[in-house]
Amino acid sequence: MSVRPAQAKLGRVQSIRVYSDSASLSRGFFKKTKKDFVAPSETPLAVLLLTKDYTTLLRGLLPDISAWRSRRVEYRAEKQYLFKEVPAMTRVCFAAAHVKRLDRNASLPAKFSRLLEGLHLEERLKGRRVAIKMHVGGDIGFYTIHPIFVRILVDAVRHAGGYPYLTDGSFSTDAAVARGYTPEVVGCRVVGASGENDRYVYERTTNVPGLEKIEVCGNVADADALIVFSHGKGHGHTGFGGAVKNIAMGCVSYRTRGWIHALMSGHFAWQGELCTHCHQCISGCPTGAIRFNENDEITISEHHCRFCMHCVRACP
Repeated sequence: MSVRPAQAKLGRVQSIRVYSDSASLSRGFFKKTKKDFVAPSETPLAVLLLTKDYTTLLRGLLPDISAWRSRRVEYRAEKQYLFKEVPAMTRVCFAAAHVKRLDRNASLPAKFSRLLEGLHLEERLKGRRVAIKMHVGGDIGFYTIHPIFVRILVDAVRHAGGYPYLTDGSFSTDAAVARGYTPEVVGCRVVGASGENDRYVYERTTNVPGLEKIEVCGNVADADALIVFSHGKGHGHTGFGGAVKNIAMGCVSYRTRGWIHALMSGHFAWQGELCTHCHQCISGCPTGAIRFNENDEITISEHHCRFCMHCVRACP
């Protein structure tokens, strides 16, 4: 609920409670009020408890209050309730990594299998091409999702009637094989997200200043469904990277990643004619992101720079 003109005055709203459907609303709320109620639909309902004199205030602040399809029920003399349909909430499932006993069914792979069974994947994936987007690592990076969990996920997608394939950047297929993500192990194809040479892409325009277009990986865009199978990683800018980066940076071409990183370089303008090469900027950088190249020009590592501006303040 967005209330701009007098948001502070809504401090008298006493509580907000969400019921999953009309049945739970009747059991949980109207059991206390002892009143009959027919819900306007089977969608979740949010209940706002507010003082009676604030109804006029809400009507003034929310011109579309009639679109709530609200029914008011008098409850005691000083209060009343408004009922608002709200969108279905995201379902979050959790499996604890802690193993409480030495038992196969208590292991994390077993918990993961049971978690997938409870998601009813067939309703979403049956008959669809399903891209499983991972970050398979590179160079000497070794902290990735164990292949056994990938195989469990692939088998679950197949059991649901989907057609899975594992994907990451075009040059990551060799890295995937090096870490055990082979078709024989994971049970599905392993393909580059943007083809063999990072050229299978779809160009899209954006409204981001300095980034007029992006190239979306073709094998991601072609999928009917996308499972973002991410693991937490350390990150130079944000501290941690996970599912958001796996989509935003992992589903575009390498060239687009370069364009995105280049957005950061526009914040700095090295004036070579004024530089005395005192190296104060280098010594003042807490991450070691600044270097002089072979042409005696400043270069800044866009991955290590965290925009603390110590270099700007250190420059004489």
